[in-house]
Amino acid sequence: MDYKKLMGYGNKPKKINKKNKPSLTENLMKEFGHLEKGRVYTDKDLPPFKSSKQQVNEGPSYEYANYIKKIEKAEKQHAKEVNNLVKLLKKKGMSKEATQLASNYMINMRDFKKFLEYLYGTLT
Repeated sequence: MDYKKLMGYGNKPKKINKKNKPSLTENLMKEFGHLEKGRVYTDKDLPPFKSSKQQVNEGPSYEYANYIKKIEKAEKQHAKEVNNLVKLLKKKGMSKEATQLASNYMINMRDFKKFLEYLYGTLT
């Protein structure tokens, strides 16, 4: 029994024949059967591509989107200011208090973010 052949050793990779490779136009013709060969197409001639992410402009989630963005922006500013205070406390020699402040802030913000995600999920 030839173990090299069983394990795939000695097998040469298949060569791709570039001459038989379909062109972009031929691929489009196969995908959209109404295209004619030899004609130049623009974006207007092709059907619109369906995007997996389409915005929904209705419902409560769209209605509250501005408020959600404002809360996220305020959270970033709030975290920045707390971090500045933590740095100041460490510089003044109060590392224990700075650690407590940072720890409590992170715990509370994590709980608040979990609640907001739950709330956003219920707004359907």
